[in-house]
Amino acid sequence: MLSLVLAALSAGGRAAMVGIFSGQPALDANALVERELELRGCSVFCDEQHEALALLPQLAAKLERVISPPVTLEQLPQEYERLLAGHSPYLKSIVQP
Repeated sequence: MLSLVLAALSAGGRAAMVGIFSGQPALDANALVERELELRGCSVFCDEQHEALALLPQLAAKLERVISPPVTLEQLPQEYERLLAGHSPYLKSIVQP
């Protein structure tokens, strides 16, 4: 899946990995360099995640305005095209495999 995400990025694009893979994902390091892609790993420490999750109920209405309905991995390239073109009202996309 990581290779699909990277292939969907435009040159100079960025991706954040906020989940853990099972097994070792294949990564074309040359593509990162040649296309000047950024790949960032995101993690939580201590109780940050628990604190953030506790805030979700009171923030739910505000978050619904900025988070897209779930899209499949196959729909992700089109969703990113919409986001980059400014044709989406959302700031975040939820990907559901």
